[in-house]
Amino acid sequence: MKYYRVMDGLISNAGGFEYKLDEINVATNWNPKADNPKDMGGFSFGTEECELRWLLRGDTIYDVEVPNDAEVIECPNKNCPRGVFRTNKIIVRNPRLLTEDIVMDLYKKSKLPDNTYFQCLTFLSLKGFLSVCLCIVNDKVNKENIHQALETFYNFIKVEEKDKNNDYKSVEEQLLKIKNQV
Repeated sequence: MKYYRVMDGLISNAGGFEYKLDEINVATNWNPKADNPKDMGGFSFGTEECELRWLLRGDTIYDVEVPNDAEVIECPNKNCPRGVFRTNKIIVRNPRLLTEDIVMDLYKKSKLPDNTYFQCLTFLSLKGFLSVCLCIVNDKVNKENIHQALETFYNFIKVEEKDKNNDYKSVEEQLLKIKNQV
């Protein structure tokens, strides 16, 4: 199974930890018995089937390797079933800036609940991955779930009118076309 982590460069947007590339990174805070990620500490990573959901965390995707002596726990997550893990030791390798091709490949391999795909529409449109968004709309949105899709699209990330870009507006238009067909 392939594992990934997404960050802004080598800096985690969840705490500001600066990772070392191709080296073992050791968590200073690790409590695997804690119930929430902040208290648990460590490093999060995801499976190939769920990583699409975590692309909102940055602009660079890394392959993840977990050292043999690391502790790993699965973190139940309704948005990414069987796809979120935390560990006390992690190696990040092979940094790649997110591109349309990488995001589309992750979408094609993804296995997520419908509502998670609707969440992805919001941040992927804001990041400029329009072709992936349109595939999600075509593959996942229909007259039975359009109301849920629109509600999630509008509410997942609060977007000020001035911050909406053309891709966001294009996805919104596609969703509204489906709504108007109902």
